[in-house]
Amino acid sequence: MADPSGTRATRRRRRAELEIAAAVARERLVAAHVEQALSLIEGAGNRLSPQRALAIYARLHRLGSQEAKFISNRTLAILGERVARSPLGAPAGDGAGEAGDPLADSPRSLLQQIRHRLRGRTQHELRRWVELHTGRAEVALLEVHVDNALRFVNVLGPERSVAEAVEEYTATIGVRPTLTEVIYYLVLDRLARAAAPEEIPAVPKPHRPEPQAVNPTKHGLRILKDRGPSRREFRGGSRPGPRAAPDDAGPA
Repeated sequence: MADPSGTRATRRRRRAELEIAAAVARERLVAAHVEQALSLIEGAGNRLSPQRALAIYARLHRLGSQEAKFISNRTLAILGERVARSPLGAPAGDGAGEAGDPLADSPRSLLQQIRHRLRGRTQHELRRWVELHTGRAEVALLEVHVDNALRFVNVLGPERSVAEAVEEYTATIGVRPTLTEVIYYLVLDRLARAAAPEEIPAVPKPHRPEPQAVNPTKHGLRILKDRGPSRREFRGGSRPGPRAAPDDAGPA
């Protein structure tokens, strides 16, 4: 009979390992979001304020209000630290920023970026760049999700299937359902690449018949040869009649 206390201890240990894996996963996702948000702000330059860029980022990547606020605060804090270490930062009390401007003390003002409205071609190019950045960021975040899900697969071990481990991860972290299946397939691909060749089932190659020469007789076509020009006749048709006499032939 199995020891119940040993089973409960195993479950508690596994639950603790999952909590640690979840904490690591959340921190890695936040770090990835901050990195991509910084990239968006830096790429937009003076065409978007940091606050506006962060709002766009949160909307495009479907961040919750609390998550968006946390990522925005961390991103702005990193921007402020970079400006403080930069010799190009505006010194305090030099009159940078207008009085009463809510952005006067923001990293954007310290970086001496000018706020302006987007018009015409500039707006179109910016939207295009933001769209491309969003795709690149989503792919980078998917890679982080795969690494995090693999950690759950290792913690749960062989007692749980890969699909169950991925579902446990996405439910714990709060990944949107549309990404769960994609993460699952990427995890399988990563596991297959790391597995030994004998562990991967062979995929049978599709059978492709060799091309064969066309047989005219097989297709109902018979070639009749005589002393005159060659004639063709379809099998099953009427038999050919006697050859017509030449026009200059006289009566028999």
